Amino acid sequence: IAVQPFPVRHDAQNTFGFLISTRDRTLFHASDIGSYSAETLTRCQHAHAIAIESNYDPMTLQHNAYPSFLKARISGPDGHLSNPDAVQFLLHAISETTTNVFMLHLSENSNSRQLVSQQIRTNLQPVHQHIQYHISNRDSSLPLIEI
Repeated sequence: IAVQPFPVRHDAQNTFGFLISTRDRTLFHASDIGSYSAETLTRCQHAHAIAIESNYDPMTLQHNAYPSFLKARISGPDGHLSNPDAVQFLLHAISETTTNVFMLHLSENSNSRQLVSQQIRTNLQPVHQHIQYHISNRDSSLPLIEI
């Protein structure tokens, strides 16, 4: 297995995404990523699986009890990816080799599996019907998924 770390934008020091490869399979993983660049998208080329943060729903974040400074931090370019940002990333990142997408790091207070599922049904499945979509759960592990 080869593991290639790469820096991602986040307000913590030394935050990295990972490209994890075997001889015939590649997994792209990025969580705690506030925004992405063309270089980050390039790392996804030919990935068989993409695991990307889908941290918050903008409307839910706007109306939750967090103080304004925290809302600004979360939604800023060095904070976290929103559900729409994650969808935009995936629309550009998914390739003909991608078979699985994992939505990660859902906020307990600003997101839900239902909101992420709605984004997938509305924006991703019509374009990428061949993909298996998986939404992480804060309280339990996903079953073993072979890519």
